[in-house]
Amino acid sequence: MIGDCQHPDDLIKAGVKRAKQVVVMSESECLDLHQRTSDSPAIMTSHLLDLLLQDRPHGSSRIVNLVEKSNIRFMHLLQGKDVAEEIDVFYTPAYAAGNVVVDNLLSNVLLSQTYYKPDIVSVIKALCGMPGPLYDKDTEHMLTCRTKFHPYFFKNSRHLMLILMPPSFIDKPFSALFESLILDHEVLTLGLLRAPDENMGNELSFVYTNPVPSLVLKRTDRVYVLASPGWSYFS
Repeated sequence: MIGDCQHPDDLIKAGVKRAKQVVVMSESECLDLHQRTSDSPAIMTSHLLDLLLQDRPHGSSRIVNLVEKSNIRFMHLLQGKDVAEEIDVFYTPAYAAGNVVVDNLLSNVLLSQTYYKPDIVSVIKALCGMPGPLYDKDTEHMLTCRTKFHPYFFKNSRHLMLILMPPSFIDKPFSALFESLILDHEVLTLGLLRAPDENMGNELSFVYTNPVPSLVLKRTDRVYVLASPGWSYFS
């Protein structure tokens, strides 16, 4: 964007009130004399967006990229919440809701784990929507030689999707949903996006990966799945 992301007028001109998705990046090269950490501009911009987008469009989302894991605790200052240093920041609402990404933490984990578990690369590619593994040598040869190919060569690829909770599974255990999708549709269920709930005390939606089998599903839950492009439970 053109302008200063820490100026409300510039954010409005950039279209943040109409945007479906907003990504705020930390830039260590752009610190001024009053900023002690490279995450300061991103955190302040996030707080400005909280003030500007109190009536945010339905379905909109925001992701803030931070450099330091410990700075996640500053994401809740406007809500009057002080996250104690002894509490793991992974349990803070902003991180659980998927609103904060710590890039160096992710890269370090991937680098160390892929050395021992190379199949993780295929999992990450699937989550990113990249073509899946090649199932025959002819396709591999065509890609290596940069030959023209059609999308049906990747018909077995799976992509990350977020779907509505099928009505027939409301008030049922998670295990019933998991078994039905994997056995009847060849779709892998990864987790849930659980909506804010006054009874549970969560003001933000949060991502629940690999839920316990006995977890009771709600009408407001949405489901993360790995499925073929265009797949729908209702089709």
